[in-house]
Amino acid sequence: MHQQNPSIGRPPKELKGFSKVAVAAGESKTVEIVLEIRHAPSFWDEMENAWISEKDTYDVLVGPH
Repeated sequence: MHQQNPSIGRPPKELKGFSKVAVAAGESKTVEIVLEIRHAPSFWDEMENAWISEKDTYDVLVGPH
């Protein structure tokens, strides 16, 4: 996931979920990864001692790495 206009420095890519699946050559599988809407765009703010979720546009990045 990537936040387009964060108010703090955030990495360009943040891992929010994954699933390890064995796939044989020529085979395909469908994998479902569930992201909690509360935590997916959030970051932990140590000063506030709370999860912060900013109103913004987020890109969901899907791929092998």
